[in-house]
Amino acid sequence: MRTIDTPDSDLLNIGDCGLAIGIGLFSSSEPGLFTNYPLQWQEQYFELDGLSCDPVLVTGMRYPGWNSWDNRAPNDAFSEAAYAHGLTGGIVFSQNIGGNRMIAGLSLRKQLSETSKNRAISLLREYHYQDLALKAHSLSKPQKELVFLFANGLRAKQVAAHFGTSEAAIKQRKLAIQKSIGVSSFLVVINICSYAGLTIHPIK
Repeated sequence: MRTIDTPDSDLLNIGDCGLAIGIGLFSSSEPGLFTNYPLQWQEQYFELDGLSCDPVLVTGMRYPGWNSWDNRAPNDAFSEAAYAHGLTGGIVFSQNIGGNRMIAGLSLRKQLSETSKNRAISLLREYHYQDLALKAHSLSKPQKELVFLFANGLRAKQVAAHFGTSEAAIKQRKLAIQKSIGVSSFLVVINICSYAGLTIHPIK
């Protein structure tokens, strides 16, 4: 499983009992993961097959946006183990960017104010974009150049002529870039590369 970067300390402090964030194509591969839960709980989580029964993940897959989770009355082995580690409730935030999903579970001792909630949503959204931007920066120079050309309005025929290849080959290169970043749309690739500054300075 890919390990993703440690979030900003402001975000870590919101989940005062722990935080876990998964980012990726959940349906076709294991997501990247960050968690600051104790190692003992992390090990037990996978022993109990948390990726299939964790209510935070189930909620995040079904419902986008901000939702609460409550574990004050555990009713199965997984929720009982979570309760034993002090995980009695919190929030789950889920968003989808071109098929790339982020699910964040925050364990909380107390309910968040509306200001803290909005701050958490903003930080989580930014964190998701930053993870995708890091993947965009890892593209090869020719891949960055291809994105740059499409972002600047060239058509597939013109891009193919620029690279001295066929339009079919350009289509395959676009799909490879989508796969590298982990999204299902080339328009989203352009948006992510724009966020990362690559459509202004594609080759440095």
